[in-house]
Amino acid sequence: MMQSGKIEESVLEEISNNKTAFSNLCLRLAPLIDVIFLLLIFFFISAQFRPLEAILPLDLPAAAAQSPAHIVEPLFVYVFNSEQGCLTQFADKNVNISDQDSREDFTVFAETFVGTLKDQKRVLADPVVLIFDNEVKWDYVAKIYNLLYGLGINDITFSLNAEDQ
Repeated sequence: MMQSGKIEESVLEEISNNKTAFSNLCLRLAPLIDVIFLLLIFFFISAQFRPLEAILPLDLPAAAAQSPAHIVEPLFVYVFNSEQGCLTQFADKNVNISDQDSREDFTVFAETFVGTLKDQKRVLADPVVLIFDNEVKWDYVAKIYNLLYGLGINDITFSLNAEDQ
């Protein structure tokens, strides 16, 4: 057996002695250029050219005359402070909400409000403006808002001063 240093030296000697064997190693480009030209010719022949899409006919329907947008007037709900609780007023209807029977009063408010929506042929998407007196308790503000939102009304705005309207 040879020592490890001797193996490397012997391999290096063989490589240096056989330089003629490694001198013939090179890249021959002539066949490679022929193959590239053959591939180009193949792709040109097999390609299918499509017409431009901008040239395709396009017929749009004629614009129909539309009526101007109908703006829905909001339903105003006034809430005033009273000695027993609060007084709500909308569309010439009054509903008292008292501290003692607030559940029953809110049920009456909801039924009256839904009846008003039906009478005025309104939908739930119509806007509602809540106008509160300055002395109304915030508990009533939150409960009335939650009741209207629970009925399905999403377009609710607030006004805190009844004198502004």
